[in-house]
Amino acid sequence: MRLLRAIVAAAFVLLLIPAGQADTIELKFGHVGAPGSLFAISAEEFAKRANAALAGKAKITVFGASQLGKDKELLQKLKLGTVDFALPSTVMSTVVDEFGLFEMPYLVKDRNHMARIEKEIFWNKLAPAVEPKGYKIIAVWENGFRHITNNKRAVNVPADLQGLKLRTPKGKWRVKMFKTYGANPTPMSFSEVFAALQTGTMDGQENPYAQIYSAKFQEVQKYLSITGHVPGTSGQRHPSLRLRTGGAIGSGSFEQDQGRWGTSEQCRQTGVHQGQRLHLQGIQHLGTGWRRSGFQGTSTRRLAPSHNSALSLRCKRAPIFCLRISDVVATAQRL
Repeated sequence: MRLLRAIVAAAFVLLLIPAGQADTIELKFGHVGAPGSLFAISAEEFAKRANAALAGKAKITVFGASQLGKDKELLQKLKLGTVDFALPSTVMSTVVDEFGLFEMPYLVKDRNHMARIEKEIFWNKLAPAVEPKGYKIIAVWENGFRHITNNKRAVNVPADLQGLKLRTPKGKWRVKMFKTYGANPTPMSFSEVFAALQTGTMDGQENPYAQIYSAKFQEVQKYLSITGHVPGTSGQRHPSLRLRTGGAIGSGSFEQDQGRWGTSEQCRQTGVHQGQRLHLQGIQHLGTGWRRSGFQGTSTRRLAPSHNSALSLRCKRAPIFCLRISDVVATAQRL
């Protein structure tokens, strides 16, 4: 299984609503997920609940499938105030090094372990670390554990990754991890992945079941290996975070209001439930419909080296970086 972390980020921009203003303020929520993905389901559920509570004072509109930009562009737009919510994932390790915690292979054991990490590490250390960068994290959402698909061969042992042209998200730790495994990783925006797989520019990619299925990668990939190498989808909660501009809506800040409504927590529970549903649905389709088009599944429990080996390799080149991240990794291991 794999836990996928998605992060919601927002810039510190006040969205003050003057008394008596007639027009409803539109708050834009952008993400890169395809229709039917857990990104889309979670964001739309949040918008539905928040809009009901806002009662016309403002309206959250969701724009999925990279309509408002790719992950890095969305982070930039948050700071500019042209986007109000985003749902980034791996890209957060390029904002704050400590988010590399979630890029360490096989560090997060399961959903219960992730819950302990969230409680003891995430809100105490990681969330505050992004505030000087101009972002505010207001929730952690489900996305799933990540698995590898490709068109060359089944990945049963680390050696099977040798030479594979593998698309990765734009997180430096993910790239480092797959280079350590012997693959040729290339960071690429999610919206470009299908075409890259279809044309052979990339041999494979790695994502949670919900992302693989909703993006229809099974149509252009032959092998699925159940690696679960980092939090992605499947019963674990990888930080699906929503960063949001700190704004005043009604009598208090948006963060305070949504806290009173319980909106984020309700959406988290919805995400967990839907994540489990999409996980099972993905397995069902892998076992039936996808095989008709030649899609094959292989079971892989673990790919060495461990997160400790990857961390050791990285630390030889950047000891200051590792002094920061090794602290949160060591804490997570003890939980």
